[in-house]
Amino acid sequence: MAALSGCAGVFGSGSDDSEQGPEPPWTTEELAEKARTDESGKVVVYAGTGSFKPWSQIGEVIAEEYPWFEIDGVAGKGGQISNRILQEHQSGEPSVDIISQGDEIYSDEDLRERLIEPTHDENYWFADDSDVSEYATQWFASALNGGPSVAIGINPVELDNRGLDVPNSWNDLFEDQYEGTPVIFPQSPNLKRFGWIVSHHAQQRGMEPAEWFQAQVDHLDLRIVSSHTPGARFLGQGTAPLMHHNYPWVLRRFVDELNAEVHFPDPVPMFLSSGIVSEYVDAPHPWTARFFISVLMEGWVQKRIAQDVGEFGPGRLDVDYSGLGLDSYTERTLDTSVSLIGFEEESEYKSLSESVYQEVLGQPETDL
Repeated sequence: MAALSGCAGVFGSGSDDSEQGPEPPWTTEELAEKARTDESGKVVVYAGTGSFKPWSQIGEVIAEEYPWFEIDGVAGKGGQISNRILQEHQSGEPSVDIISQGDEIYSDEDLRERLIEPTHDENYWFADDSDVSEYATQWFASALNGGPSVAIGINPVELDNRGLDVPNSWNDLFEDQYEGTPVIFPQSPNLKRFGWIVSHHAQQRGMEPAEWFQAQVDHLDLRIVSSHTPGARFLGQGTAPLMHHNYPWVLRRFVDELNAEVHFPDPVPMFLSSGIVSEYVDAPHPWTARFFISVLMEGWVQKRIAQDVGEFGPGRLDVDYSGLGLDSYTERTLDTSVSLIGFEEESEYKSLSESVYQEVLGQPETDL
């Protein structure tokens, strides 16, 4: 990746189409007209979200109001998506318009500057709206998965069988009742979320981060699993009563079919990068990409995401979602008090967790 970022002539500076469109701050209607008349009305999304189904559902919602709009793209693991974007960019024949969750790109300052249009907090209508502007940085708009960004996974049947309480924080896991308890732990945790858990809870106990995690490893019986999705499945199947941490939206997939439940401790963070969209610097359809970002942030689309997009939640917490008949999980997600974590803080947590994880666990093999 470093070699790619250093290749002369590989990275472009984006198309200069500022004189061809409306003056910023852009409204959604201005962008819609530009996308409809000058481009095909199709946007291509590359997303590190595992499944493309929720993106298709979002496309259907938008097309109800803008029938000419289409969405296409690919979804997979974040690293795979980042590599595909880099390869296409190097080839000079990119297909992507919108990047979402390409963590290797967002975490690398050089790649961010070369691959993403840095104007998401300036050119759109929401830049001048104090309620909405906090959901945007220069690199992205945080349009999806607002609310808690991390959760403890629980299997209530297994907890009851073992006579265990539901832990209300990660520090509760130090209680005597949890000593030796099997706890599923992802071999490749999301480092930003894991970093927040370690940093916040070590500080509460007056411990160094690595000291805190080592003490937790010694107290619990960690069962290492390859990643978050199989971990949630093993949890629901009763392999262990707890999963140390996971994405709420991953755990949610197994709530109906298995005995997995999503538990939000107190406090719990909301990472701005949990559901982000960014304009790729050389987007083949730049105005449709901008329309897509703009309309995603509209209140009516946020409400429809809450109602109709099963695997995603809305990003904005300032919207009134009352009276929509939402399911209990979505209501709980939107009502839970969170600590908003900005982009720079996320990077700090990521750096911290890399060293802590390596010092305590090294390169663990999977147990499940």
